[in-house]
Amino acid sequence: MNNAGVQFPSENIEDLEEENIRKTFDSNIIGIILLIKVVFPHLKGGSTIINTTSAAAYQGHPELLDYSATKGAIVSFTRSLALQAKPKGIRVNAVAPGPVATPLTEETFGEEKEDLSKPPFERNASPEEVAHSFLFLACRDSAQMSGQVLHPNGGLIVSG
Repeated sequence: MNNAGVQFPSENIEDLEEENIRKTFDSNIIGIILLIKVVFPHLKGGSTIINTTSAAAYQGHPELLDYSATKGAIVSFTRSLALQAKPKGIRVNAVAPGPVATPLTEETFGEEKEDLSKPPFERNASPEEVAHSFLFLACRDSAQMSGQVLHPNGGLIVSG
């Protein structure tokens, strides 16, 4: 399971710092590709690879341009690797959560205050709520899934 990511919000593309753009791509997509490149020869039929992408890959995000781009790249990479891994019997899928209450989210946007008057989906998910999607893709119950993306995102409508 690949679950790495950094983000550096910017309200204006002109304010994006090249160093941060490169860090975002290095961490979010290049690291995944290089790790799988090393591990792939050792995987056997029945193995599974699960990549973490984001709802931002589908909806975009006005303050996370480079982050959204890397998460879109993860979707494309997942689908392409699934095709390449098929002859070896290796499944490759991804999970695209919506906002999750993690240290990264809190550091970037501040701690979310839960409004109990809102329906349950109008809040950041907990990591435990999203974990079940990863567990499903890791087990035999998802044996017919490869090249797919699960969307535990609190009810956001996405296409793709």
